[in-house]
Order: sequence, then C-alpha cells, then structure tokens
Amino acid sequence: MIAEPDTLNGLALVTVSGTKHFNRDFARPCLDSWRRIEGVSTWGLIDDGLLPEDVRRAGTEGFTVYDREPSAVVEGLSRRPGLQIMRRASPTWRHVVDTVILCRQSDYVVLIDTDVFVTEPVAIARQGLDFIYNCDDIPGFRGKWYLPLVERMMPAINPGFMVLSPQAVDLDLLEDLVQRYFVDAKNYWWTRQSALSVLVARSEKRGLFDGNDVRVFSGSRKRSPAEIRANIWKMRGDRRMATDADWVADCLRGAAVLHLAGKGKGWLSLAQTFERTSGPPRVLKTVPAPHATPFERGLIAFRMFAIQAGRGWIPRRPAKSSLQRVPT
Repeated sequence: MIAEPDTLNGLALVTVSGTKHFNRDFARPCLDSWRRIEGVSTWGLIDDGLLPEDVRRAGTEGFTVYDREPSAVVEGLSRRPGLQIMRRASPTWRHVVDTVILCRQSDYVVLIDTDVFVTEPVAIARQGLDFIYNCDDIPGFRGKWYLPLVERMMPAINPGFMVLSPQAVDLDLLEDLVQRYFVDAKNYWWTRQSALSVLVARSEKRGLFDGNDVRVFSGSRKRSPAEIRANIWKMRGDRRMATDADWVADCLRGAAVLHLAGKGKGWLSLAQTFERTSGPPRVLKTVPAPHATPFERGLIAFRMFAIQAGRGWIPRRPAKSSLQRVPT
C-alpha cells in the first residue's frame, strides 16, 4: 500500500489587487477557485488602491486586507531604500516584499495573482523546498542587460503561482540586487521576475511545478500544448493570439492550476469547463529546476539588451572589477 504524501498546512495565501482588477469579470471566479487549495489558514490581500467597498467585500470573503503602509514593512525597509522605491513604484514588488515581511512567521506562503484559476481541489506536497514556481512562455526579464552575465538565474520564471518559505528570502540580498540592477530601470515591469530568478537560483532547495499540473497560458501561440505541459520555454515564438478553441482546450485540459496571463484571461470560460469541484485533492508534483546554462544566460542578456536598445536606454556595463556576484 502506497502511503499518502505529507502535504503543507498552515499556508498563508497572499495576493495583491487594486479596485480595477478586484472588480474585473475574471477576478471573482479566480478568487473563488482558490478555496480549492488545501492547507491554507490565512487569506491575505495587499491593498493596491482598493475602495472602501472593495475592502468590505474582501472581508466578507474571508480575506485579511493589509494596510497600505504596514508598520512592520515600514520598519523592515527603514534601511533598505532600494526596496522602498521598488515597492512604491510596482505592486508586483509590494506583493513579494510585504508578504515576506508580514508572513515571516509562516513556514510557507503562496504568492498568487488574481488571474490564476484552480480547476480542482489541490494540495502541495511537503518536500522541504524553499521555492516552487511555474514556467513562463519566455524569459520575461528586465533590469540592466548584463545581469545574466554576472548572476546565476533560473530561466523563464513565472511568480503568478509560487510557493516560498519567507525565511529563505534574504531582504539584504534583494536590496543589493535592486541597487545594482533595477532601481535605475526605466520600466519596473518584469524586474520582480529578474530578482526572483536570481534569488531562487541561490537556493539548492528549489523546484518547478510539473507542467501537467500547473501551467501558464498567455493566450498566444508561442508554445504548443505539448511544450506547455513539458515546461519548455522559448526565446521567440509565434506571437499571434490563439483563436482555435480546440487548440486552446488542449493547452488547458488536465491542469489543476492555470495562470491565465495577459490575453489568456479571455479563455476563462473554457477553463471553467474543466472544473472538478469535489473529490480528493490532486497533490501538485514538482520536477527539478536547473539553472540557465551560460549559453542561455547569454541569450537572455542579448534579449534584454535588444529591448533596452529599442527603448533608447542602454546602461553602460561597469568595469570588470565591479562585476562581482552579489555575496550570499
């Protein structure tokens, strides 16, 4: 007889939202579906511009709405000016930083975006990992273009549905990374992915969700259904939006957790046809998460350089003597 796997309990689940996303058509089915995640004891919502009626509604739905400027966060960042800037400028950074500080006493937290739909009851196996994340279509990173040439990274990390141990997140390391690579960026979008990619790469206790269980679907044809299930990412792909419902169904069918990123939200109604609302939970599997190879890091650096060149912002590469990896 095979023993049932030990699963995580006492999880803190935290999302971030403003009034616009909180009231979008896709948000309510997604937020309701999170109740299918077993082991969650705390439901947190980081306020990114909620209206009073949104806060009341969130409370009736079981969420604890965190203050815009929690005293613990203010104190924790008092000597970390870079993180203060990133947090003020980007809700994605506030999602990470506030969660790590406010949920420091939790063994594990689930970072989740408002466009994540859980199709069936799920549980997360207890494996002693610091980080578990899912695979994106492409390496969507921003920051100074030479970052991948200096730091080890994880390729194509997507933090829309991510499990982490708050104790494994070194805020001083994040501050150092911000000062070196991100605070001067012209656009902070995707810089969170860059920072998490480096942070996760530092840990030997990391895993990637099996693509059969957890998937990102952005609405485009960048990856085939088989590539999505196999966690294959691409530097380039077919940028056309998907229009064939049968093809999209192949992308979605069988997944327990779907991050419907970008235009993928338009296929929520199709995802809902695969719902299973009762029965035993599926224990989400993980697979090894290898570092980006030196060749892949070179390609990622080239991609970041090309994006920055196209926007007229190319930070000068410092002298080699200053290009040392941020110490752990």
